[in-house]
Amino acid sequence: MDITKRLEYVIAYLSNIISIRVKDDLLRGVGPEERRQHSFDGLKAMFVGESLQKPVVVILEDIHWIDRTSEQFLHYLSSSVPKNRIMILSLHRPEYWPPWGKSSHHLRIPVEPLSPAEGEEMLQRALGVEGVAQEVKELVGSKSEGNPFFLEELIRELLEARWIRVEGDVCRLVGQGAKVHVPSTVQDVIMARIDRLDDAPKRTLQWAAVIGREFAFAILERIAEPGYELSPALQALQQSELITEKNLFPELEYMFKNALTQSVAYNSLLLGRLRELHTQVAAAIEDLKRDNLEEHLEFLAYHYKNGDRTDKAFEFLVLAGDKAMELSSTEVAKTYFTEALALAPDALPPEAARSREQELRARLEEIGASSRSHEITD
Repeated sequence: MDITKRLEYVIAYLSNIISIRVKDDLLRGVGPEERRQHSFDGLKAMFVGESLQKPVVVILEDIHWIDRTSEQFLHYLSSSVPKNRIMILSLHRPEYWPPWGKSSHHLRIPVEPLSPAEGEEMLQRALGVEGVAQEVKELVGSKSEGNPFFLEELIRELLEARWIRVEGDVCRLVGQGAKVHVPSTVQDVIMARIDRLDDAPKRTLQWAAVIGREFAFAILERIAEPGYELSPALQALQQSELITEKNLFPELEYMFKNALTQSVAYNSLLLGRLRELHTQVAAAIEDLKRDNLEEHLEFLAYHYKNGDRTDKAFEFLVLAGDKAMELSSTEVAKTYFTEALALAPDALPPEAARSREQELRARLEEIGASSRSHEITD
């Protein structure tokens, strides 16, 4: 297949991702695995072609959360790294190992903990002082063990709890060091900071955590309990550096400063309340985004699945699976269809459930047959 045809597949493939129907006829009659392979070929050709003009660096952050299709493409692209001016630079947690990690051109660089000198320098910069008392250094150093994120959160916890204070240009411990209660994990540190918030900011943070790492004000406003002033609460959370403003236009959006803060706030809610909030979030998205609902099918499936509307969860899991199939993400589609199949008996009347179960099993068999055929071809 020539490069022009490959790029046509890429355009058609990407247009589906952003819900714009361009060259849809090109994708009709082409199996999901073949479509994906043509798209991968075209995308790789774009990177390689660009590298002929100038070096290309692909920078990826937090790839331990990467989806299966993207991971497969990066593995495919990595084969072009040795003979082209392409570098893939990825950041991930130690427990994740990328599929291209065993190749001879892969270099793994572990991030080492901060040394005592580096920890002290970070401590001084975070506190804005020239000197730090020895007992403060020992307290923070022994707990943080060189983890910069833990160190940063621990400093805020000690300041907010008033266990340390700045006197002139030196940070000192308040009272007796033996009486200072310091949480033993970074999760405990974050939870302690959340517990110390006033009621309105604390509840606002919990509601936002259910929406996701990034959250729109319009959705937060829909799920908030009556009587809470969101704007002052959000301002207090920003001042505490738990969240940050992400966008003003086209709509006001915020995001948690880090994923761990969202996780801790989320897990501080009782299961029953979580299910209620997930359902409210899904209903808000469905209403606010009704003009371009296709772009939000995955979020609707996620929130309804974790909520208390199995009928809605089934509906959007199937729609999200259909969308994944259009994008040749067969592994993702398989997950959605499998989850929908498990919900069918509770989500639908008996006769309808049996019919939809047969339909979903047929789709899953088709995915399995297509994958096996692709493996044989490879």
